[in-house]
Amino acid sequence: MAKISAMLLIGTETGSERNVYTELKKHDEIEFVHELFGSWDIIAKLETEDVQRMDEFVSDIVRNIPGVNSSATLIISR
Repeated sequence: MAKISAMLLIGTETGSERNVYTELKKHDEIEFVHELFGSWDIIAKLETEDVQRMDEFVSDIVRNIPGVNSSATLIISR
């Protein structure tokens, strides 16, 4: 079965970037994660079985990591 991939852009509270980065790396759904300079603090590639699981992961896990204050999920088309 084909998986679905997305890029996550994450904004964090000042000083919490490294903690958010560390928490994201603990999850098998995260293919890679990098800290950024600019409008967004973190970018990560997420891969799940389907859109429902992606929604659950972003809503229930990513947005509940202490220090995360915003996110954008960009689903990859090809």
